[in-house]
Order: sequence, then C-alpha cells, then structure tokens
Amino acid sequence: MKLLEFNANIEQLKKVVFFLSAMCMGLLIIALILATSNHSKEEQWVLIPQVDISQRVPVSRSKLSSAYLEWWAVSVVQDLLTANPDSIDMKVHRFLAVSSTRYGNIENTLKKHAKKQKQEGISTVFYPKEIFIEDTKIRITGSFYVHFGRDKKPIITQKTYELNFERKNHGVLLVTNFKEIKNDE
Repeated sequence: MKLLEFNANIEQLKKVVFFLSAMCMGLLIIALILATSNHSKEEQWVLIPQVDISQRVPVSRSKLSSAYLEWWAVSVVQDLLTANPDSIDMKVHRFLAVSSTRYGNIENTLKKHAKKQKQEGISTVFYPKEIFIEDTKIRITGSFYVHFGRDKKPIITQKTYELNFERKNHGVLLVTNFKEIKNDE
C-alpha cells in the first residue's frame, strides 16, 4: 500500500517538474524575444542644453543629428576661445578633457597658446557665425575678438577653425584634432 502511494507521489512530482520545466522554458523564450526586439529598436533621446532650455537636440544610438553636432562643436570651441589670462588654463584643461587620448600635439599647442595669452595679458572672445559639418570634421567660422587691455579697442578678425572628432562608446564624442584654417587653405 505504501509502495503504491509512494509511486503515485513520484508520478505526481514528475508531472509538477515537467510543468515547471515547461514554464521556465516558456519564460526563457519570452525573455529572449523581448531582449532581441528591444535591442534592435532605435533609441532616441532629446537633450536639453543647459544654456538654452527652449532648444531641443535629438540624439539616437546610431546617428547624431546635425543640430547636436553644431551645438557640441560651438560649445567646445567657444569655451576654449573665449578666455582671459585668469581662465585660459581651466579652458585648456576642459578642452583636453573632451579630447582623445591620442591628441598628439593639441596639448602642446594649446599650452603654448595659454602661456602666451597669460604673459601678454590677452583676453579673447569668439562668436560663431557659420558651421559646416562633413563626416567627422566640423568647420566653424566666426568673429574673433582680441583685447589687449580695457582701454584699447579690440582687434576683430574673421577666423575659421576645424574640429575633428571621433565617436566612442555610448555616443561620447572626442576631439581628435583642432586647428585654425588660414584663408589660403
């Protein structure tokens, strides 16, 4: 009698184990389907720049909008080129923080420029006017003001700067090259 009851319990346990195994397989299949469908979807974000909260900049996983690239390039270049002797070291440091570790002579060039700006007491301001984007190169043209002191009129010139960048993991943009484009280039 006990043997028959034991066998019945074993059969019932086999059914429960089979049912639970089937449930686990079903949940695993559903999880895999959801993971692959979610992975193939295009993620979209809307960034709200700190300086202008009315502006919206769309960004996705696979493509950066031209509005985002313009906003990014202008903020990086304008921050670097709008400086005075007291702030130039901080501006160079911030620029190098968004530069690739393979930036080569960018660091040396910027540090020489910062040293000269501090020695001569020069303040500079850059106002971008035109932006041209081509693949991983952005050209920014604008008015460059150089102040040699409060009592003197600033020297105003039109300058074009080229900013090359690369896109890293998680959409991070890093500057790979930065230079002034002379009129004859």
